[in-house]
Amino acid sequence: MTMRQWSWKVSGLSMVAAFVVCGLSKASAVDVTIYQTDYENTRRAYSVPEGQLLRRDNRWNPASQDLPIDIASRAEVARQHLMTKKKPERELKLFKCSLARYSGRGLQNDGPWYLLFMYGYESREPRGSIETSLKYIVVMLLDGTIANETTTVLTAP
Repeated sequence: MTMRQWSWKVSGLSMVAAFVVCGLSKASAVDVTIYQTDYENTRRAYSVPEGQLLRRDNRWNPASQDLPIDIASRAEVARQHLMTKKKPERELKLFKCSLARYSGRGLQNDGPWYLLFMYGYESREPRGSIETSLKYIVVMLLDGTIANETTTVLTAP
């Protein structure tokens, strides 16, 4: 795996953009897995339709173009999506946002980009800290498409 990283601040949020070269698996003839994580004996995979992934709206050249989206508004869409889908017991707070390039399936230098939002709860003690959990994740293409999350229970080998 190879990674290049950029950092900047947008609307007071510290942002990290990462170019990740890794080939994630194709979920089916139509959907492509663009991100996955294992947490608490569960694998969470995030996939989008291949045609949606390859749309021009999901391309970006950071060397020659400004970022074509408002990350703060996309973060709010992602938070609302989690509040509706997962119905957490407390209000969610954004604790990490990453921008990464999908480079699987031979798309190494021309791959589409996606946003990875991770949310948690504001901790009661100490004040201001965020309790994090990998169960509150949204993966979103630059065009605003939210990836479908599937979970698989992992068993011991």
